[in-house]
Amino acid sequence: MKANDICADEEAYGEHCKAHLLRQYELYVDEVDKLNDRRQKTNDFFLAINTAIIAFLGIMIRFGDENFTTYLVLTSLAGVAICVLWYSLIRNYSIVSGARFQILHLIEEKLPIQLFKKEWELLTSGVQGKQYMPITHIERNVPWVFIILYILLLTFQGEVLVFLL
Repeated sequence: MKANDICADEEAYGEHCKAHLLRQYELYVDEVDKLNDRRQKTNDFFLAINTAIIAFLGIMIRFGDENFTTYLVLTSLAGVAICVLWYSLIRNYSIVSGARFQILHLIEEKLPIQLFKKEWELLTSGVQGKQYMPITHIERNVPWVFIILYILLLTFQGEVLVFLL
């Protein structure tokens, strides 16, 4: 897709082309914000589930139960599966978000100021480019931290949690 694909023939479209383009841009920026909100709620949800699983295992260790090994294996495997789903959602949100910003950049080429494109250029070049790490790169590591914790729990039969407690 190219900028020319957006409002390609302004004369044929009519005098409201720029106004409609600006309105669509505003609506699309709002959709990007809504996507980011959904993404954050998704991360909050999966973080809460994983925290609950770890808390459950901690309680099982603290108060003991003859079925602890069974609980440990089942909840750790469930935790790993949940983290794989979480990671997949983060990856998909990143792809959708990237596509939406590409569209915003194309629309911006028809507008007087290209705010999002300029912001991205500033973040990824010069001094900021060396310091900036996209949020997705950080965000997608969180499920892996939990996966590693679950693997350690399985490997050491809960001794990791005893150490952490």
